[in-house]
Amino acid sequence: MSPIDLGTDLAISVRGPAAHTGIVSLKATHGRVPMTGIWPPEPRRFWHVGPMARSIRDLSLAFSQLAGQDGQDGYSSNAISFDNGIGSSNKRPLRVGWLVGPGCGPIDGEVAATVEAAAEALKQLGHTAESVRFPALKYEIPAKRGFRQLG
Repeated sequence: MSPIDLGTDLAISVRGPAAHTGIVSLKATHGRVPMTGIWPPEPRRFWHVGPMARSIRDLSLAFSQLAGQDGQDGYSSNAISFDNGIGSSNKRPLRVGWLVGPGCGPIDGEVAATVEAAAEALKQLGHTAESVRFPALKYEIPAKRGFRQLG
């Protein structure tokens, strides 16, 4: 409902909702974002504070404004310098690897076709999209039995 929001994460309270709703989030390192105004104050040593946003670009902007000491939270740390991408071109080409083969488990044909179509669409936009393989994913390690080839 809002372009940028703030959440607290003990177990999965920032990352989980983001994963299920199509937004992005960041579980920031303890002290990176001050906990001033976070209620209740008691479980602070367990919580992480982090932004949630509609895009990585917005998330980066939010984090660049939230990170660092605020003069009230004695446990907050100094802001780190990082390139938040603000002002950089949206036309910067991406390099994407995609996998629908061995190691991912059973994959529906429609899902595989959709992933391949997305990769092709990225190529049409001038990005690099390559099918990748991870040989190690062809094996599982059953408890106390050694390796077994999956496919």
